[in-house]
Amino acid sequence: MKDAKQSNFYKILLEAWFNEIEEEGLTEIPLNIYNETQEYLKRLKGKEELPKEIRKAEEEFIRKLILSLFKIRVLKLIVSFVSGEIVELSKLPPEEQEFFNDFRIAFEKVIAKFVQSDKNEENQKLAKTINNYVLVRFISSATRFIGADKNVYGPFEREDVALIPASDAEDLISKGLALKIATGV
Repeated sequence: MKDAKQSNFYKILLEAWFNEIEEEGLTEIPLNIYNETQEYLKRLKGKEELPKEIRKAEEEFIRKLILSLFKIRVLKLIVSFVSGEIVELSKLPPEEQEFFNDFRIAFEKVIAKFVQSDKNEENQKLAKTINNYVLVRFISSATRFIGADKNVYGPFEREDVALIPASDAEDLISKGLALKIATGV
């Protein structure tokens, strides 16, 4: 790897890490940052001209930095999701999209256990309310609207994910603006 390419890699990685530390919400990072890091680490192992101790120290530094970046972003993703914020999957690297989808599925399974296991009236009412909502992914932009539950939703961009009333979801799906991801989340 040329020195310019190496310094550019470091610049991108450090900039992404510093931006993520400084900003409250998720920042935009290169969608291929994790793959680029893996490729760089592979090339680093093959650099026989560098002393082994230097290669090992550089590898350890890069691994700590990329893992720190990933952990920070994952925590922000979880907080955003649990807070009901829209998670724009298209702006996430594939590794984070995979993590988010796995987390969402596991989260929904746990929530479903609690909703189904407790048979008191309040939880039955909550379960009925939850079943009236659908998690959708927008495949086109949509303007702000007042949902069937009288809450304001939107505006939405392509690839946004939102939990909206089932009747509104059906309308958006029939208009070709959204796809159903899950019911009763």
